[in-house]
Amino acid sequence: MELYDILANRQAINLLWLAYVREVIERKGYTTKFSEIKEDLKITKEILNPLGALDEAKLITYEYVEGEYYISITEKGKKFIEGLSKLKDVFLDIKEKPKLIKIDYELNEFEKKILVLAVMLAKEQGTSLISIKNLCGEIYPTESHKEKSPTILRHIKKLEDLNLVSKYKTGRENYISVTQAGERISNEYLNKVNNFSNISQA
Repeated sequence: MELYDILANRQAINLLWLAYVREVIERKGYTTKFSEIKEDLKITKEILNPLGALDEAKLITYEYVEGEYYISITEKGKKFIEGLSKLKDVFLDIKEKPKLIKIDYELNEFEKKILVLAVMLAKEQGTSLISIKNLCGEIYPTESHKEKSPTILRHIKKLEDLNLVSKYKTGRENYISVTQAGERISNEYLNKVNNFSNISQA
């Protein structure tokens, strides 16, 4: 994928910009639903063209879940949009422009801990599905799973609303699976801490 291929793909640039606006400027979440921006994009049938181009260039990641495309802009994608913004200023000879604010998403420490632990358990167990019971055991090793499950589930609900995890139920057992957006946020968070044990407990 060449730079020209992205710049020449107007739909891809518009899609990337709208994802940037929603995730970084308006702070509406970690992901963007395609259904929420398709009117502005005026894309009808060929959605996979701009999505595929942006994904190949590592400017976004996307998932197709239950008939909906969930788009998540990467750090590279954010820098790409910010670079285009600066280039436009140069072209228009704009001398000064307020800096775009870098957003630190508002997950509390306990929610970050759940997300990171889920990613770690998935790697250790070789499965994408992590039981809530096992998660409780990791976080509260000396306390009752039944007593602590409501606390865990309350925070998982927020992670699910942000499309960072998906929740499943098989029989009486509840499971979560970390989405691509969740893995990205977990990795970004781990890069900011030197020792996972310093993460505070709720």
